[in-house]
Amino acid sequence: MNRWTAVVSAALASVLMLGGCSKGPSKADAIRFNDALVDSNDRIAKAGSAFAEAAAAAVGGGIIEVGKAKRDFENLNDAVSRSMADVRSLKVPETPAAKAFYGEHQALLKKQELIVKEDCRMILKALEDTLLTPQQRMAKIRPIASYLGSLDRDEVSSVKRAQLAFAKEQGFDLKK
Repeated sequence: MNRWTAVVSAALASVLMLGGCSKGPSKADAIRFNDALVDSNDRIAKAGSAFAEAAAAAVGGGIIEVGKAKRDFENLNDAVSRSMADVRSLKVPETPAAKAFYGEHQALLKKQELIVKEDCRMILKALEDTLLTPQQRMAKIRPIASYLGSLDRDEVSSVKRAQLAFAKEQGFDLKK
């Protein structure tokens, strides 16, 4: 190979490496993508905790603030809807790990939406039902709360595994 061929080959290789043929997103883009998914989870977790706290009073035999529980339910429903919209608008990096992370996160969001629309709504109805005794209210809410606790752990662990694989692929550490 003559000298000019070597120079042209090296220049062409540099252009291809720096141009649109990159292997994936920049580290900063990967972190922004990760943080956007984490932020959506945090929004839902915060709203879910507020609703759970309001419902816990009923299970513990305490004073039920139905108005607060209803507001917390609406906030939870809104948090899930906004998170779904925010996540849908993200540009998913073109890597297998990013697609897997996004897919697992989408599955979790759909599950959370179903939980809010069905299970949390049933809890709210039990809280609102003035004809129920405290024992009857507890009997309706406790099994739902136990069921939700087991589902959440399973779903979140799948997302966490996909997130770890994405972070490893992109070369960044997750915040603890």
